[in-house]
Amino acid sequence: MLLAFDIGNSNVVAGLHDGTTWKQVWRFPTLTEGNAGFFYSHQLSDRFLDTGVRLHLVDRVVLSSVVPDLTSVFTEVAHSLFGQTPLIVGPGVYPYLGLTMSRPSEIGTDLVANAVAALWRYQRDCIVVDFGTALTFTTVERRGRSWEWLLLPG
Repeated sequence: MLLAFDIGNSNVVAGLHDGTTWKQVWRFPTLTEGNAGFFYSHQLSDRFLDTGVRLHLVDRVVLSSVVPDLTSVFTEVAHSLFGQTPLIVGPGVYPYLGLTMSRPSEIGTDLVANAVAALWRYQRDCIVVDFGTALTFTTVERRGRSWEWLLLPG
């Protein structure tokens, strides 16, 4: 099973995918204090226990993070709970995703994940609207070029 993490400024969303469908989706508050690793390890362990899914069934972990301090925390959580090294979504993997961007180091990994999902699902030009901490609009052309607009709250 694949365990995916979307680490945002307000929430961390974890999803468990069995190759066909999302079996579980969990949402946690984003915490960056000193005990964040302990908090997330216990939250995930409890969720797996509640659902009856065994930790060893996770054979792949991917994470997208716009909170750099939590990337290493979740890398350690993936190692300790699942024995996995996560694939970290970032500019190093963008060439493998079929997207081209004018400034890949300046786009949030969450927006890249949105663009890849939109291309995969709709296979046509589209606009992705993300109502996260910030309201964002990402346009995606079918041939894979992506660029984004950002509207800040307030």
